[in-house]
Amino acid sequence: MSLPKLLYMPIAIEIIAGLYLLLFDKLLFSMGLLHWFGLLLFILLNMILLLGSIGKLRGTERTYMGLMSGVNILGFILFVLDAALGLPFTKFNPGISLNSNIGWSYLFGFGTNAVSSFGTSLGFTVLLLTALISGISFAYLSRKR
Repeated sequence: MSLPKLLYMPIAIEIIAGLYLLLFDKLLFSMGLLHWFGLLLFILLNMILLLGSIGKLRGTERTYMGLMSGVNILGFILFVLDAALGLPFTKFNPGISLNSNIGWSYLFGFGTNAVSSFGTSLGFTVLLLTALISGISFAYLSRKR
């Protein structure tokens, strides 16, 4: 039984949002290079698993669904934790405390403050939502089969 093609849509949207952030979020690249590489790894893993799932390369569909679920749920948790801990900005600017919510302002400010932009906030919001949707749906399907 093959995977419904509609389930590939959130992964594709997630990859596009991640690529947008990798290419256009200059603040993340300059202030949090380790976080930028983490996002790159997250996107690459999703691309590899998506291509493997579509092509059914060396594994079952259930294996790919389980792996995509794990990667996406872990990615969602790490993104939220990253924002809660202030992202990398606290490391580079000792004047910023963890209580200042700079991570939330950066990710979800939508251009209303000095550290955010509408494009970055939209990209991260889409990335988070699609990661959560993909993770939950693939976890459900991998257990159901």
